[in-house]
Amino acid sequence: MVNKEVVFLLDMSENMPAAQLADMKKSVCSWIDMLRKGDRLNVVAYNTVTAAAFPEIVPLEGNAQKAKDYVNALSSGGKSNTEAALKYILSAKTQRVLPYYVVWVTAGGATAGNTDQDDLVDLIQIANLKTLRIYGFGFGETDVHLLDRMSWFTQGYTRYALPNEDFDKKSTEFFSTINAPVLNNLQLYFSDGFETKESFPRKPENFFKGKKMTLAGRYKKAGEINVSLIGDVNEKMNRYNFKTPFPDNDTRYGFVPRLWAMRAMATKASELRKEEDEDLQDEIVELAQEHLISTPYTDYWVNEEQSYSKEFASTTFTAPDKHADLTQANGAAAMAASRTLYNLLTVDNPKQLELLQANPESVSTDNIVVQGKVMYKTSGGAWVSDKALQKRSSLKRIAFATKEYYDLVTSDRTFAEFLRLGRKIMFEKGGTGYEIYEDPELIPKPPKDEPKK
Repeated sequence: MVNKEVVFLLDMSENMPAAQLADMKKSVCSWIDMLRKGDRLNVVAYNTVTAAAFPEIVPLEGNAQKAKDYVNALSSGGKSNTEAALKYILSAKTQRVLPYYVVWVTAGGATAGNTDQDDLVDLIQIANLKTLRIYGFGFGETDVHLLDRMSWFTQGYTRYALPNEDFDKKSTEFFSTINAPVLNNLQLYFSDGFETKESFPRKPENFFKGKKMTLAGRYKKAGEINVSLIGDVNEKMNRYNFKTPFPDNDTRYGFVPRLWAMRAMATKASELRKEEDEDLQDEIVELAQEHLISTPYTDYWVNEEQSYSKEFASTTFTAPDKHADLTQANGAAAMAASRTLYNLLTVDNPKQLELLQANPESVSTDNIVVQGKVMYKTSGGAWVSDKALQKRSSLKRIAFATKEYYDLVTSDRTFAEFLRLGRKIMFEKGGTGYEIYEDPELIPKPPKDEPKK
């Protein structure tokens, strides 16, 4: 296990709701109890001024109780000088070989000092602390945009406790995830001039116990490639070499393009929180349509005319009010929006997609293989394949239960393997793409019973 330095950065300004002050203290004290032998810590509290439990980061042994006593004695009030607090933690004397985690707890935004987000992020960039990771925990009226930018810029992340959620449970889940790093300062190298592009995340993140790291990206050339993963364990650099195939085409993992697209869309959507950009919006729409993905944010930009076809209306995007959550900086809606973006950014397997089903028009993770082709089920009940989507402009459209539909079955019995999936299907067979759709007006109706005499 990797030892780490942890600074708990607590916003004790008037932002802190009195009703949750006790919850916050309880959570931070429990986090201190969760730290491991060999870890180092400090507690920094700020409002108009910044103060700390210790003059510098100290060993956990012999100082844990002092840190908890400091937390329990804190009171809230005054303005929130985020700039001063940030300068304090960036100037801390750290042991450069250890991960430096700043666990930032806040219920508001910057209200004193320099409050410009770009300038605050610049402070982090100028400090250039390679081992720094900011992990934010927010609630109340947290400035979500600021906390997310700080965290994501340092390859950390944020978690939020919404008003109707169990504060203690959310805070415990948050810290448990980051408390056990096993490899940090990761670098990934490919041999033989192997080129990748549009990888998400853009850089590999720290490894934590019980977790895995997934990068989704594109590559230009297939082949057997030597891959090296380099990371630090305390003061020792470790290198892991392995050879892995990057195939030209592999139908076993047909879900990967959708996972990549979700991450790409979330990255672009997070950039839109800084400013509106029509080009980014168009890129998100293109990805959403190509991969049949619906989120609360893509819904805002895609309209009926941009749908796949009217018969697949259940896979279109129809929530134009949701975009406000993306641009909103504070409050429960903003925190929920951030959570959705993070889920999209970190999805790494088909089952995880089920976590995104809060939006009723999002795509289901159900998939099966029919004649070597992966078929995905949308939440609207349609079954689609990636190859059919690529040919959607030239699909042969056949209405369910019509003569043409039954002729298809009788001409080649193997079509039945696809057609038995349902009444809404997009698939490719023999180089031709087909779309089966349902039109109630074309379905033969059973004869009515004649009235008894």
